[in-house]
Amino acid sequence: MKRAVLGTLHSISEAHLSRYLAEWDFKFNTRQMKDGERATLIAKGIEGKPLMYRPADENYEKKSVC
Repeated sequence: MKRAVLGTLHSISEAHLSRYLAEWDFKFNTRQMKDGERATLIAKGIEGKPLMYRPADENYEKKSVC
């Protein structure tokens, strides 16, 4: 996990820690499956309400990047 955080994600949020762990758990448990089998398993697991984020801040575009 340390390699994933430092190499791929760079940092993790405590609020989303359970999601990161669930993803790593899934990857580890399906590491010997072929890509097609894993994709089928993922497609079967997609059910329910889609994940929604709060609307973007109205002033975001007005803020200076520099």
